[in-house]
Amino acid sequence: MRMPPCERTPGTPNRPPAFHGFRGIAYLALGCACVGLAAVGAVLPVLPTTPFLLLASFCFVRSSPRLHGWLLRSPLFGPVLRDWHQHRGVRPRVKVCAAAVLVTAVAASLAWGNLTGPALLLLLVLAAVGLGVVLRLPVIRDEPAPGLAAPRRGGPPAQGELADDVRAKRD
Repeated sequence: MRMPPCERTPGTPNRPPAFHGFRGIAYLALGCACVGLAAVGAVLPVLPTTPFLLLASFCFVRSSPRLHGWLLRSPLFGPVLRDWHQHRGVRPRVKVCAAAVLVTAVAASLAWGNLTGPALLLLLVLAAVGLGVVLRLPVIRDEPAPGLAAPRRGGPPAQGELADDVRAKRD
């Protein structure tokens, strides 16, 4: 059995192979469609943005390293994707914002949407799925900068050069 034609991107040993031919075109088309859906999801709260971004990144890394780099450098989508690639999670503010916007949009739709029974059921099911996806995303905890100790609650006083500097400035 013959393997599909692929090549590794130079200088990135952990990157999956970039496919060419029909498979590469299919990954490219799916990636572009996912970016479009992510952009729509950034405006429409019922449509989640992050899963489409992750899928677009998955597709672009296999079809177009140039578009993958563009996506990672994007001011709107780049930070979320870089956090996912580096830490496999999202920042707490991203998670809270996504959940708040989703709940607000659903509440507004319920209050002013004048929805029929099936549309109301569909809205609630999609909102539950979207909220479930958002709540299951792993969270990245920011770590304190090197050299800065976490705030102490009781216990012996802090020791070291930094603690001496703080005491000197305080006194």
